[in-house]
Amino acid sequence: MEVENSNLKKKVECIEKESADYNEIYEEWERQNHQLEQLEKENAELSRANQKLNEKQRTPRWFSQRVEDLIGERLNSFNRLLFPDGTAGELAEKFEELDGVYSVLKRLDQKENIPATSLNTVAPGWKEVKEHIHTGRNHSGSDMGRIYYRVDRADSNKLFVVVHHKQDDKEQQRFFERLAKR
Repeated sequence: MEVENSNLKKKVECIEKESADYNEIYEEWERQNHQLEQLEKENAELSRANQKLNEKQRTPRWFSQRVEDLIGERLNSFNRLLFPDGTAGELAEKFEELDGVYSVLKRLDQKENIPATSLNTVAPGWKEVKEHIHTGRNHSGSDMGRIYYRVDRADSNKLFVVVHHKQDDKEQQRFFERLAKR
């Protein structure tokens, strides 16, 4: 009986040692699995950044300039609207989708009544079109396009229009300060 107890005791000790080894192996596996998840996230972020960089590098400057020129021609087709210099470049750079922008500009040009908010407290004389514009970018901030306008100082039959890509509320406040100076 003592021999059996001794053998059982040895078996139990062996099982406990194996169990401790398995626990250590499992903990190491969990640590490495967590580290792998972190590395995969970093890799995904780097891949997205690399893709954006490659897309920018693949677009020849002459092509970007042609797109900007076409947008400028389209903006010039609006008889009643005036735009600050650089608007076509801003649209080409920050808006992948222009249908929403053109739709609102067309309605402004045709004197349609478009719901707008007065910015008199932050930029006297300016109004912000309530309809936020889809920029075509596939992320949570894709409806960050804004259109602001006021009656032109030189010709009251025309509107001076600024198209802007809002980044966040803080940046928008700085933009209002610049707008108030126009």
